[in-house]
Amino acid sequence: KLILLDSLLQEMLKVQRRILLGIVTVFFTLQVYYSSKKNWIDFNIKNVNIVSDGFAETKEPFCKLLPERIYGISFHLCTIDTWIESYIKYDVPFDEHSVKLMQSSLGNYPRSVFLDIGSNMGIFSLAAAKRGHHVVAVDLVPQSIAVLHKNAVLNNIEDRITLINNAISDDHEIYHPALDWPGNDMATRAVAEKDRDTGKWQSFPERKQYSKRLAVDERTSVNSVTLMDVLSTIQESTVIIKIDIEGFECKALNEYLLLPNKPKYIPYIHVEFEWIQKAHTRNTDCPQYRTFLQGFFDSGYEAYAPNRTSYEDLTRYVYLNVFWKHKTAKDVPYLEKLQLSSEIPF
Repeated sequence: KLILLDSLLQEMLKVQRRILLGIVTVFFTLQVYYSSKKNWIDFNIKNVNIVSDGFAETKEPFCKLLPERIYGISFHLCTIDTWIESYIKYDVPFDEHSVKLMQSSLGNYPRSVFLDIGSNMGIFSLAAAKRGHHVVAVDLVPQSIAVLHKNAVLNNIEDRITLINNAISDDHEIYHPALDWPGNDMATRAVAEKDRDTGKWQSFPERKQYSKRLAVDERTSVNSVTLMDVLSTIQESTVIIKIDIEGFECKALNEYLLLPNKPKYIPYIHVEFEWIQKAHTRNTDCPQYRTFLQGFFDSGYEAYAPNRTSYEDLTRYVYLNVFWKHKTAKDVPYLEKLQLSSEIPF
């Protein structure tokens, strides 16, 4: 009996050791998992260059108080872009209907964050922040970020705008600002350092009339981040996006569109579509154009320009802007106004 009892105790000790070993293994595995997850999140947040001081020097901007009649809300606007200056100097609205459409969209979701990708000096960002929304403004040009900061301070809304100086793409690489339309800084686009010798550093064919050579600012280097990186810095669950990054919209949005489970609810995405659709862009920055399009429809979005637009139309015709409305999103009053007025360009 003593031998049997001793054997039983030995077996019980072995089982206890196995259980203890299993618990320790699970504990350390979970520690490694959560540590790596935290490091991944920290990496994304650190990789996103949020700028709050040390802004780039710029030439003296042209500044003006825009009257309420232009965008439906009055605000101070400074710009170093001669193209934009030619508009606001004479109270001529630039992107009037797109800005008003954005404001109408934000009105449906008062607690949403406005993500302005390709913010430039910040017409969209300023209008959104003046309405009380938190804004995340992203631009690859340090001087544009500096001017947007000046505009935020002038309008006393700097606490509502987060400034990010990065290129938005589908990778993490080094990019340079490039311009093939002198005097129109709104046309600045990103070129990758890795593509220096691949022939991609060239003007868009449609802009050869402005400049035969693409002017690449090699003195300015910025890291690229993905849309998911930027979204990881936003705590709110609802985000409304405007994106205008000269043909890189495909690279920026594709990853999000292909996700089966979206990390944020994005009811509206206002996209400059012209350069995505141009043949040159399809061959370089968006070769899988049809897959990109299908990603919107598979994600539950409807296309408006400003009337309802089909997948087939988007493969046949070139649109300046496309407004993507999720099928669960609220109707946008200003979009309905645009649809009733055939003379209003979009």
